[in-house]
Amino acid sequence: GAYTFLDQDTSGNFDPSNEKRVPKKTRTHAVKFPKKVPVKLQSSKASRTDKTSKTHNFYNIPKPTATHKTIKGKKKVRSKTPPSKDQEQDKAEKPPRILEPRYNNYLTPEALRIQPVKSRSLSPDILEDTAGNWGQVIRMKTSFTHPIQFDVSLGDDNILDCSFCNMAEFSFVGYFEQDVYCIRWENGCGYTHIAGGQTKHGQTRRAQIVMCEGHDIQRIYPDTVAVDFAEILNDLLTEEDPAAIKRQLLRWCSMCFSPAVFACRKRQSSLFSKNEEIDSCGLRLCAACEIRLRENFEGDTSAMAATLDDEDKAKEDDEDLHGKVRADVGFLSTDGILARNLNCLTEVEDE
Repeated sequence: GAYTFLDQDTSGNFDPSNEKRVPKKTRTHAVKFPKKVPVKLQSSKASRTDKTSKTHNFYNIPKPTATHKTIKGKKKVRSKTPPSKDQEQDKAEKPPRILEPRYNNYLTPEALRIQPVKSRSLSPDILEDTAGNWGQVIRMKTSFTHPIQFDVSLGDDNILDCSFCNMAEFSFVGYFEQDVYCIRWENGCGYTHIAGGQTKHGQTRRAQIVMCEGHDIQRIYPDTVAVDFAEILNDLLTEEDPAAIKRQLLRWCSMCFSPAVFACRKRQSSLFSKNEEIDSCGLRLCAACEIRLRENFEGDTSAMAATLDDEDKAKEDDEDLHGKVRADVGFLSTDGILARNLNCLTEVEDE
């Protein structure tokens, strides 16, 4: 587009020599200042009739006047009469009010929710049961009632009350896993339910598995034989004779609730019959547990049992128990309650 300068000849005959230029040093600029606006100030000292305006600038700022807000319906009336002697005496005898610190003055609402509250006195850490067993109170997960009596001989009348011998499914589910408070015996041989409970016997035969050194794992059935879970479960639950129940339990995995297809075939001395040799420690494994024992634990059944014992057991509301960790899997660990009881019995016999 075309531009037009103020000092340019609009006729088109522009001569630069005739242009008037102003040096930068002598060039002046016009600056416009804002107009002063008169401000009227009303004060108690100023006369209402005098309506003269007063100009204010940065150095002469009007002082703000305090305004009082009135509350509708509430008028504070001060008594002009002095207080009586009785009122002054009551005021003097009244004790000073002590205010507790308010946490919400310097804490956030989130912090207020976690303020410590007063509670009942804590339970003692060390307790003793009626049998003289004492120890620390702990919270634990278990599928059984405690204490468990392991030193029951075959001729003892109490064996008739053993849940392991008379209840086919007891080794797998027990009384179902739950959180309980127990006294953990100081000698490490057992626990006692604080709220009481029944004493159960059995499972000493699993000590043979714990003491077996170097399992010789072999197949029970040929590869072509398929084991039906529902069929052998029905055979287990329909048995009522304790001896028949023990034979049925040998068809199941020692680690989980699955049919066994492998077994230990190592010949060894019996722990419970002198001068007797047996062909197996009693260890039974399903296909999944055999692979896990061989690949993950290098054949160490104690380490595998201790690991599985920390996993979830069967709950009462579980619909499918196939493959669930057995309730008594902890008995196969060298650090388990069964091995500790056997050690305690050995120490007592030596004394």
